[in-house]
Amino acid sequence: MDLIAKKLKLKPGMKVLDIGCGFGAAAKHFAKNYGVSVVGYNISEEQVAWARKSCQGLDVEIRLEDYRHATGQYDAIYSV
Repeated sequence: MDLIAKKLKLKPGMKVLDIGCGFGAAAKHFAKNYGVSVVGYNISEEQVAWARKSCQGLDVEIRLEDYRHATGQYDAIYSV
């Protein structure tokens, strides 16, 4: 995940889009270790519930929605 962060040139305060965030491991890692705000999209109710619980207290928002409906502006976008 650190290699991905390096390639994205993550810096504190950036807003990042996670397409298909799964269980939220990358979103959690980037928010916790790089100080970024992450919005993750996923269509699995079970994964979204797990990711939301796992990322509590971090600047991470997990949405139960198809990423093709994503709106807003982001400094970086990734899909792992």
